[in-house]
Amino acid sequence: MRKSVIDYKNAPRECQNCLHGVRMPGDEKIFCKKTGIRLPGSSCKKFCYDPLKRTPKRPPKIEQFSPEDFEL
Repeated sequence: MRKSVIDYKNAPRECQNCLHGVRMPGDEKIFCKKTGIRLPGSSCKKFCYDPLKRTPKRPPKIEQFSPEDFEL
């Protein structure tokens, strides 16, 4: 069995990453279709992970090399 890139069982259980949650415009709160208005970091038993709502981590900065680094 091949392990996927994103481990859904260990994904952060937050309303902002839930299939049922919709971010309210102009506010930090999340409107849940199942339980009502919630805070982004909270979760409930109706949580269903939606990978498209996850904010990916920023990639590490790439070092800048000069031409002198490649001289012998």
